[in-house]
Amino acid sequence: MRFKEFIFETLDSTQEFAKKNIDVLPFFSVIEAKEQTCGKTRKKDINWFSKREEGLYITFILPKPVINPISLFPLNFAAYFVNYINTHLYIPLKLKWPNDIYLNGKKLSGILAENYKNRVLLGIGINLYQKDFPKELQNKATSFLKEGFKVDKNEIKEILKFIIIKTINLEFFDKYLYEKYHFLNNKKALIKSGDKIFKGKVLGISFQGELLLQTEDKILKFIEGEVLSWE
Repeated sequence: MRFKEFIFETLDSTQEFAKKNIDVLPFFSVIEAKEQTCGKTRKKDINWFSKREEGLYITFILPKPVINPISLFPLNFAAYFVNYINTHLYIPLKLKWPNDIYLNGKKLSGILAENYKNRVLLGIGINLYQKDFPKELQNKATSFLKEGFKVDKNEIKEILKFIIIKTINLEFFDKYLYEKYHFLNNKKALIKSGDKIFKGKVLGISFQGELLLQTEDKILKFIEGEVLSWE
């Protein structure tokens, strides 16, 4: 599969650029920015910290994956990417449900998949070379370089392409691979879903990609939500 790359010095958001130009961009287009001013995250009120040339800020325009529902595709993608980095580059990445990637207990990467005009926009932000983060992120975010790992941006980009091809035609959610790297398993956590907060023990992930939470009296299943804290 041949990807067509579009690289920009600065964009507000690779995800938003893809949406604005969706009618003229072919499948397997790659939108990359050396810098983002308003990088998108799953939280609408929070932007991805996108300092110039220090991270990989990228959106892939893809046909709909084989798997149904589509929401399982980014979970598969994240699991296979983390597995590849662990087994080939020997960097101990972990997963935090649903699509966050952690390194040594801090957030390294976020994945945002949106179904838009019969396409899937797979947006990815990865911290590569940052040494300094804003005060509010210093204890929460990290980069490969900050944790002592040297990586090449072009190599990481090629790995992303490889994992897309590997996962876009998967018909099932690889629950066991995902759970292998999911560091919240068996931890006590606070989960926010809608306007409610739930407390319990994370049991794992269902075959439908749901987070399983054991509360005092029952097991809850979350298809979407936010993990506020864990211990």
